[in-house]
Amino acid sequence: MYIYQFSNGLVFLADPISWAESVSYVISIPFGSIFDPVGVEGLAAVLCDMTTRGAGGKTSRQFLESFEHLGCETSESVGLFDTWFRASVLPDNLLPSIELSAAQILRPHFDRRQLEPARQVIAQEIYSLEDDLQQRMMLELQHNFLPYPLGRSGLGTIETIDNITIDLLTKNHASLFQPNGTVFCIAGKFEIEQVQDKINDLFASWQPKQFVLPKEKIIGETAVYIPSNSEQTYIGAVYPSVPFGAEGYMLAQCSVGILSGGTSCRLFSELREKRGLCYSVSASYSALRDRAAVYCYCGASTEHAQETLNVLLSELDRLRF
Repeated sequence: MYIYQFSNGLVFLADPISWAESVSYVISIPFGSIFDPVGVEGLAAVLCDMTTRGAGGKTSRQFLESFEHLGCETSESVGLFDTWFRASVLPDNLLPSIELSAAQILRPHFDRRQLEPARQVIAQEIYSLEDDLQQRMMLELQHNFLPYPLGRSGLGTIETIDNITIDLLTKNHASLFQPNGTVFCIAGKFEIEQVQDKINDLFASWQPKQFVLPKEKIIGETAVYIPSNSEQTYIGAVYPSVPFGAEGYMLAQCSVGILSGGTSCRLFSELREKRGLCYSVSASYSALRDRAAVYCYCGASTEHAQETLNVLLSELDRLRF
């Protein structure tokens, strides 16, 4: 693995694979949903979508077609702390693809005519949650367990995304998109020096900025009920765990495997096989920068919901040692 940091703070990670027939890269920028101001939650998600709607002197259609003509497969996504731009392409078309990605990151148009379509993309994701009760339950679990703003949904609400303006997008892009903390990671068939020189040419003028993580505050409840007309009841539970790399991390991971490591794990065995209480049950480890948690999920019929919850909590208590 080759690692290099440019003078403006951008980090370059490279893993050449000579036998590969393609190359993939990811650009991670430290701008995520935790930076969304109150009242415009979902701003990072809309901003990310808007970067695909014209950049670097190309209209929305021209920009997307440029990637397609290179045979480059791309995607973008927003997390709590970061926004990711991904691309996979054949080696011969790598450098033009990086040029397009740089334009997308540094010089998006933020065309006012594209704002409403971008809003609608995020709105459809919000509306889809109405039909996905499991996802709604897990988001509510996260909202109440994690301190604000870590626990809030990155999609925002219909009301908050309607408050997003072009001026607000432009301001946040200018102030929060920065090279310090950005990582350009590439793997596959490529020449390190060639790619490093291209990154330097495209991103050298990108100036570092100062940013402060939002202050956290506890706002959640220990128990939440979401009424629904569904024939099933979705049950979730969460408890703190050992952060990645901390002492006891491997032990914590093993404990999750005991709970939810396959058909012989405790949750599946006790809730489904022995008692037939639920049709789906799992536990998963989730880590942030300085904390971690284990999220548990059960999908049961309404008449078995209380017993399912009781057995779940009993198994979690039995795991203590």
